[in-house]
Amino acid sequence: MHGENSMPHLDPKFPVVKESPTVNDCIVACRYTDYMKLIGITCGSWTWGYWVGKPVRMPCANTTATIGFTFGTFLLLQDTTARFLGFKENAKEVANYGIAPEEFQPKKIVRDPRMPIKTPAYTTRPPINWKNYD
Repeated sequence: MHGENSMPHLDPKFPVVKESPTVNDCIVACRYTDYMKLIGITCGSWTWGYWVGKPVRMPCANTTATIGFTFGTFLLLQDTTARFLGFKENAKEVANYGIAPEEFQPKKIVRDPRMPIKTPAYTTRPPINWKNYD
């Protein structure tokens, strides 16, 4: 089970826009809400750092703001990548960039969970040569 904000590992529910988005693609395709999340996380972490760092408030606040900005940037990239890969709602990205070629769309493989894929019980190493072994 995965949470609402984590990157899922199952097949995408929306069309795939780019099969391998770069960091530049993700930054260019950010939405207004992504920027607001980044600003909110940075401001909230600065406030928390100022509130907790009593003897040296400003250095502590600036350090936590830097950490919050880094976290917000990672969250922004994760959300944008999820939209490009079809794991989150991506109507705006489909309208702007189009759908990836058909070979990159997820393939539905139907497997019976009661029958796992069989793996060989033997190894591929050659047998040990016991001649002249003292």
